[in-house]
Amino acid sequence: MAPPRAFASLACLLGVLAASCTAATTPPLVHTAAPLPGDLLSVTSDQTATSIVRYRPADASSATIESPIDPEAVNRSTIAGVATAEGSLFVSANSREPQAFSLPAGADQVEPLGPALDVRADQEPSVQISEAGAVVATCDDVEVLPLPAADRWRSFGPSCWAALDPTGSRVAVVAGGHVLEHKLEGRVTPTLLFDLSDLEAPLGTHAEPTMVGTPSWGPQGLAFFVKAGDQLGVFVRTDAGDTVEVLQERYTNVYRVPRLAWQPGGTILAISDDVGPNPAVLRVFDMSTGDLRALSMFPVGYAGMQWAPDGTSLAVLTGTGTLLVVNMDGDWLLRRETDWRELIGWSA
Repeated sequence: MAPPRAFASLACLLGVLAASCTAATTPPLVHTAAPLPGDLLSVTSDQTATSIVRYRPADASSATIESPIDPEAVNRSTIAGVATAEGSLFVSANSREPQAFSLPAGADQVEPLGPALDVRADQEPSVQISEAGAVVATCDDVEVLPLPAADRWRSFGPSCWAALDPTGSRVAVVAGGHVLEHKLEGRVTPTLLFDLSDLEAPLGTHAEPTMVGTPSWGPQGLAFFVKAGDQLGVFVRTDAGDTVEVLQERYTNVYRVPRLAWQPGGTILAISDDVGPNPAVLRVFDMSTGDLRALSMFPVGYAGMQWAPDGTSLAVLTGTGTLLVVNMDGDWLLRRETDWRELIGWSA
């Protein structure tokens, strides 16, 4: 049964959702009349093997594709993907060999993309991928595989956090309390984007800010999470040099990973957030208006988030394997129980 929006109203009364209290108080609707476009790509695994699942919401059909991804990478949530016009790209990491892969549109075979990357056995890499490149960050090094060339991984020094810009020409890393920008080509001396100490005042704390979670760099700017003491903030750093504060709340469930994703071709940042003491919240922030809204709440956390190709709805996968598709009015367009572990793409 869909959780009523009354939960959102109660949370507003308790001051939990801050600027998201414009949600209606009627239960979300589950629409089935209008077919959803495209195919959702997900991964499922057991102890011995991993499979890619291509699911078509329009007719609820699905196909399973064998995958070379190590089940360890899926079980530890060290996998990320993106849909492109030519198919889907994803990158996974286990304790030894992060690897990028491609799945061409209509194909039934996953193909390695570029060389594997050797990392220390005791590292737990974070991974990101876009049409511009794959990024693997360990505290020993940041490595970038430019796409579509996929010729070799490029090293940018030790940092536990990194982000690749939409053009694939710049990578941001954290070093010594500074967020630095490296050029991928030319080996130019890195430039300062900003200092983490600049975020102390917006967060209202003297605790040392640190980057957490996985950032998202889109045409609207670099979106990221920062933790200071028991506070978590979401900020966007624009290319013009402005820092926009999106959200701040208490960071109580530190074992959970919040997620960010930019709307395709749009101005909206999606935030799937389950770090607070209350049910997980799916929010959207519009850079053009400054409006922050809650679209949906769910009792358990989220394990994946992907935008529809046309940018009109969001698919989220909960930690219990429930797939939800939510439109910008907060209505549920689809609900389905699955055995999926991660969403890695929504292709046109």
